[in-house]
Amino acid sequence: MPLNLRKNNSDGSRIAIWQMTETIEELLAVTNVSEKLKSDVERLRSETRRKEWITVRILLSDILEVAHSTDLIYDEKGKPHLPAGKGHISFSHTKNFAAIIFHPEKTVGIDIESIHERIEKISHKFINENESAFIPAEKRTEFFHIIWGVKEVLFKIYGKGGVDFKKQLLVQSFKLKSDGAVGAEMRIDNSISKFNINYFFTEQFLLVYGCK
Repeated sequence: MPLNLRKNNSDGSRIAIWQMTETIEELLAVTNVSEKLKSDVERLRSETRRKEWITVRILLSDILEVAHSTDLIYDEKGKPHLPAGKGHISFSHTKNFAAIIFHPEKTVGIDIESIHERIEKISHKFINENESAFIPAEKRTEFFHIIWGVKEVLFKIYGKGGVDFKKQLLVQSFKLKSDGAVGAEMRIDNSISKFNINYFFTEQFLLVYGCK
């Protein structure tokens, strides 16, 4: 089984990442899913989406062992939840990787990204003037991915949609590291919430995660 990473964090959260190299049939053989869930998978048009769907449930039940696959609930905004009292989760996917974070008490967010220069074309949609001022030209791609990942994590923690990434999710100046943390703020509903969001690079992806 290509479990890429399993990590217990000092904040009490737990992370698991799976590299999706199997066929759908091989993935289904790894975990115990009901016939109803199998039929739910079959209704998904994309093979990639089917693999993501199954892998998330493998990570949830077989790797982190925090809940059965049937416990997973989605709200009207598409945010995944566990039944009350079982903790909090967040998912992310990129290419052949699926990532999950779990915390027994705190709301969590996670984002996994493959590094590519195409992000520069959409950077104007989420980078504000203050953030642009501290980004070094020679490391623009890496900074863009970290800032995007931090804001995506904050968006998932908030979980209610309708957020302006440039105006309401703000990232503080930071130094680029292979494994680091970034200060950030969420300014929504006339209140300011401060966060310390973690990230690390591997040869294959960037992972960003945090909790509240």
